[in-house]
Amino acid sequence: METAMRAAIAAAIATVAPALHLDADLVTAVSYRELIDGKLVSATNADGSRDWGALQVNGAVWRLCQRQWGGRWANVTPQDLVDDPELGVEAGCRILRWRVFEALTAEGIAVPRSYGRPNYEAMSKIVAGLKPQARRGVYYRAVAAYRGGDVAMRDWPNVDPVTVIYTGLVLREYERLTE
Repeated sequence: METAMRAAIAAAIATVAPALHLDADLVTAVSYRELIDGKLVSATNADGSRDWGALQVNGAVWRLCQRQWGGRWANVTPQDLVDDPELGVEAGCRILRWRVFEALTAEGIAVPRSYGRPNYEAMSKIVAGLKPQARRGVYYRAVAAYRGGDVAMRDWPNVDPVTVIYTGLVLREYERLTE
């Protein structure tokens, strides 16, 4: 991957993650792990899907997100997530943000809602206020679900070994970034 593209992704993370009330270091760690091979489009996955952009949004997941988010997202293609780093980062951040919400909820930590939706600003403050070990636990579960989907969230902590390894590597990178 070109240096200019890496810089564009870093700039997008620095802007988008805080705007969406996410820890930019966590997003950076996920992006680092997802792009370890330097490819913005993955090889074909076992289920026939591919992963796209700086945060490797899965094509099948993307179609679900488009339906749920609607609006400007309805006409965004997976290739757009590659061609526009900010768009790709925003899509991945929205998914990761939802996974953080699910992880908090699964851990019995209530997140205020506004008009039926999570109040992500309040969620961000809750996460920031957690003790480091508790925050790591929430992030571990969220990242596992980001990689492994609903199955990883539902079957926690009995997730597949590849997801366990992936999640450990992301959290190790996160800890390196936050030292």
